Amino acid sequence: MYALEQVKYYFWHLMAARNKKTEDGFVKRLREVVIKVATNNVSRFANTLRLNQSLVNKYVTGKTEPGLVFFQKLIQEFPETDLHWLLTGESKKTMKKQIERTFENYASRLSQLPPKQLENVLALLEAVIETQLKTAKRKK
Repeated sequence: MYALEQVKYYFWHLMAARNKKTEDGFVKRLREVVIKVATNNVSRFANTLRLNQSLVNKYVTGKTEPGLVFFQKLIQEFPETDLHWLLTGESKKTMKKQIERTFENYASRLSQLPPKQLENVLALLEAVIETQLKTAKRKK
C-alpha cells in the first residue's frame, strides 16, 4: 500500500496539472478504473470507497475534482490501482523508458569527462546515494 506521503504527492500533482486536456484525460482514466474494479457501477464503486454516490458520480463525469480523501480511500480499497497512471496518463512502462533515456543521457555525458573529473562526480554520487539511504532508513 502507498504511504500517505506518496498519496499526497500524487494529489498535489493532480492539482498542479489543471489544464482542460489533463482533466479530460483524468476523467477518462477514472472511468476506466470504475469499469475495471466495479464493473462500470458507480454506486458499487462509491459504496466500496464509503463515499457519497452523488459526489463520486461528479468525479466520474468531470464536474468536480476529487480530493485527497478520495485518493486515500481508492488506494486503501484498490491497492492495485496505479495512481501515477490515473493522474498523469503515463504507465510504468513509459516511466521506465524515460528513466532509461535519462540514464543513457547521463552515461553519455559522464563518458566524455576526463578521468579525474569522472572520479570526483562518482564520489559525489556515492555520497548522495548513501545520504538518501540513511534518510530512508530513518523514516521507516
